[in-house]
Amino acid sequence: MNAYETAKPDGYSLADMQQKSLLDNRKDKYRTQATALKLALTNAIDAG
Repeated sequence: MNAYETAKPDGYSLADMQQKSLLDNRKDKYRTQATALKLALTNAIDAG
């Protein structure tokens, strides 16, 4: 048994784990962009 087999939840394949990782990374990227956009809008409104 290797480290991957020990770490993976039952019923998940390596492909499932990689897919989830990709989706999580994409979500983080969009969340970061949305936060930056919100900050820029707030600053623009404050500047009037």
